[in-house]
Amino acid sequence: MTEVNRVELKKDGTSQETFYQAIVEYLKKKKAEYGCHWKDMAVLALTNNHVQKIEAELLKNDVGVAAVKGRQLLSTRDGVAVMFSLPCSGKR
Repeated sequence: MTEVNRVELKKDGTSQETFYQAIVEYLKKKKAEYGCHWKDMAVLALTNNHVQKIEAELLKNDVGVAAVKGRQLLSTRDGVAVMFSLPCSGKR
């Protein structure tokens, strides 16, 4: 089973801190729904800073992570394809 979702979260004022726990809760829900392992899930984030914050929140919830930062991703052919497809997927 493969599912790709774009999840939009509302800000609490100007802070994005509530986003990261909400992302973890969403992932937990999807994990339970599909009965999959954590290692079978992936999260794409806009910046390396977002990746680090999501990673930290997952670790706080005892979920091990293997993060790939933007430069590492762009060094692969598949990573470049993903990066090129993301800007083209927005609303017009």
